[in-house]
Amino acid sequence: MPKESNILKYDKNNKLIDILKSKSYIWNYALTSHALTFQQAVDLVNGNVQFLENSYNQIQFNKDTDFLTQVLVTDYKTYLTDDILTKVDRATMAVSLEGREPLLDHRIAEWVFQLPSEYKFHNGIQKRILKDIVHKYISKEIMERPKMGFGIPIHNWLQTDLRDLLLEVLNIDKIRKQNILNANKVDQAVKAFLNNEKNIDVQRIWFLLMFQMWYDKWMD
Repeated sequence: MPKESNILKYDKNNKLIDILKSKSYIWNYALTSHALTFQQAVDLVNGNVQFLENSYNQIQFNKDTDFLTQVLVTDYKTYLTDDILTKVDRATMAVSLEGREPLLDHRIAEWVFQLPSEYKFHNGIQKRILKDIVHKYISKEIMERPKMGFGIPIHNWLQTDLRDLLLEVLNIDKIRKQNILNANKVDQAVKAFLNNEKNIDVQRIWFLLMFQMWYDKWMD
């Protein structure tokens, strides 16, 4: 039996093992973005664990399709539609706005996917054509600044204002009754986080909270 893993710790070694065992370049790429290693997922979920390997393997490519194009298509069919655009749509519609993404116009997308990869990534330069056009109007100093995300103070929220919500939603008795997640593991994770134990990945506590809130609203 494999040794149980700590679901709150970022397990670099076992994540690398999962990647090296992967069956395709695309599944290899997908594993790099997984929050949990396979063993951590097994420890967390009651019952059989099936990653979305089939979803990635169902994306078909010609044998001469280069790796960059495979990655872009995979992101287009998974991460873009299931994550980024979903968030944009929910955020805009919540305040009665119609969001529009001009660079996703189907004519632009279809044309760009026909371009050779060197027009998209060349000598470390991403979005090469777009930058060449924009640099005529906006200085490189502005356009080539590092990206700045919209991070939120999750750790502070869950330790203070959202602490009661965290304890209510991830209640061990309720989770045990639902029998989807391993109640003991979740309870251990919550207590470790609230006790400020070292090397805790707060993002995973957030994932557990979001999953359970979704399940309580739509499934239970």
